[in-house]
Amino acid sequence: MASNLSAKDQHIIIVISEFNQLIVENLLQGALDAFSHHGGKKSGIRIHRVPGAFEIPGTIRQIIK
Repeated sequence: MASNLSAKDQHIIIVISEFNQLIVENLLQGALDAFSHHGGKKSGIRIHRVPGAFEIPGTIRQIIK
């Protein structure tokens, strides 16, 4: 399957919960692998960790501001 996706020169922010850490860490690793696979650089990623799911929307609002 061919893909035209490119993460080159892109910057992303990932906000993750520390709750259910085993699952979340595997999901994070998958996201990082996909970003890298499509040409993204480690310097283009910021990861914010929050205690639980309820803190994710507020953290995103603060990042956007």
